Parts: sequence; structure tokens; C-alpha cells
Amino acid sequence: MIAIEYRQQEQTQILPAGTIAWTAGTAPNPFLMNLSISPEKRDKRGRLIVTPILQLPDFPEVFAAGDCAVESENPQPSTAQVAYQQGRAIANNLKRLSEGKPTVPASVNLRGTLMKLGLNEGVAISTRNFISR
Repeated sequence: MIAIEYRQQEQTQILPAGTIAWTAGTAPNPFLMNLSISPEKRDKRGRLIVTPILQLPDFPEVFAAGDCAVESENPQPSTAQVAYQQGRAIANNLKRLSEGKPTVPASVNLRGTLMKLGLNEGVAISTRNFISR
């Protein structure tokens, strides 16, 4: 039997279910809260506001990406595909800086969305067409 067990009014309850879908939000790393960055340089979730190059405006030698950062003019979802692409952009810009070349804005190309629905089940939407399995 598939079920969810939870506590309500100090009693354990069991809710039988045929399917259970669980979702969770993301949160920035707690380490960010200890940085001396003013609230005006953060979004409402505490993420660091970065430039299109993914640098902190007051500390251009510091780069931030993924679910730790947000570019106000071009916010991206807090997903692995975004973080990987942003990480690559940061690495390329660090290389450019070491070579004395100008930095370039990060570019993220969303490839689609995937939702796992259990063992061997899922739904995906690509940027080109719809895939269902």
C-alpha cells in the first residue's frame, strides 16, 4: 500500500494514496546569509544580485551563480541546467580575465523541463517538441 503518514493534532494519521507527488522549493545556501552583503543587493529569498557577467556589483572579483544568485534583468529558474551553464560562463570569463580580454555576459539556453513520475515514468517538455513517456 502506498500512503502518507503524518501527524495532526498529536495523532499519527495515514492517508492511503495511489500516487504521491512531492514538490519542494529551493533555498540559497545558508552560507550566503553570513556574507556582508546589504539587503538591497539581495532578492527577497536572500540570493545575491549579480550583473549579466554573474559578478557581484560591489565585488567584481566575486562571481555567483545557480540558486545562490539572480540577475535582476534576466532571472533564471533555480535548476541544475541553469547552474551548469552559468558555471561554464564563469569559467570562460575567468579565463578571459587571465588573458587580459574583456568579459562577456552569461548566456543560458533552457533545454526544456523534466518531471519524474516514479519508476520508469516521467514527462518532459523540450524547447523543440513535447515528449511523453
